[in-house]
Order: sequence, then C-alpha cells, then structure tokens
Amino acid sequence: MKAILPLDGSVQVFDPDVRALYSTSTVPTLLLGASLTDVIAPRLQQMFDGLSSMPRLVGYGNFLRAAHSSFADLCEIPEVLRGRPAACEPEFLPWRHVRHIESYLALNFFDATLRASADALARLDPAALAQVEELVYQRN
Repeated sequence: MKAILPLDGSVQVFDPDVRALYSTSTVPTLLLGASLTDVIAPRLQQMFDGLSSMPRLVGYGNFLRAAHSSFADLCEIPEVLRGRPAACEPEFLPWRHVRHIESYLALNFFDATLRASADALARLDPAALAQVEELVYQRN
C-alpha cells in the first residue's frame, strides 16, 4: 500500500495497544472520523497520536456533529428499508456536506502522497483547513 484513508475506521480490536501498534506504520495515512461516534472517536485520536511519530504525511480530520453513518449515503434510501440512522436526523451534519469535505481531503491527500504535489500538501495544512467550521483537523 502506498497510502490509506480509513473512514471512521474502528481500532477497538487493538485496544489497549492502539498507539504502540500504529507507531510502527510507515504508510501515509489520513484518518477521517465522526465526533459523535462514542466508541470509535477516542481511539482514532490514539491512532493518530501513534501514527504521528513517523516522518510521512499523517492527518486526522474529525467531523463535528457527525456520526459513523455520516460517511454513507443511507439517508437516500427510504426509511422503511434503512431504519433511522442518526446521521439522517436534522441535528447532525448533512451527509452530503460531509461527503464534499471528505472528497476535498481525499483528493488532496492522494495527490500529495501519490503524485508528490506540493500544492495539494499545502491545501492539507491545518491553518488552511481551520476555516472549515465542521472539521477539527490535525497533521504531523
């Protein structure tokens, strides 16, 4: 693998060794998570902290007011078929908005890591992304 981008990826099976395990990775990584995912969100921070010890691009974007299901288009499926995932409720960040920001981050991450684009890397600077109110972004 040359780069990885897990979407609200669960690392709970590795608990309590998350930080130690991920500190051995040498693959550029962009983690995207949802702050309202009680079990996953704290562990993604631990994963980021472990990954950040290596000299390659590592980022963590945490979407505020989003849930695990915010990374899918479940809200487009009729409720009778899908149930009622939290991400479809009005108090959550709309999944389409999450998708737009997610796409922006993903395209720039892969351009920066796979094409060595300095412009794409600059667009992933935490100062540049601080203007996105719905996102808390960190980078090593």
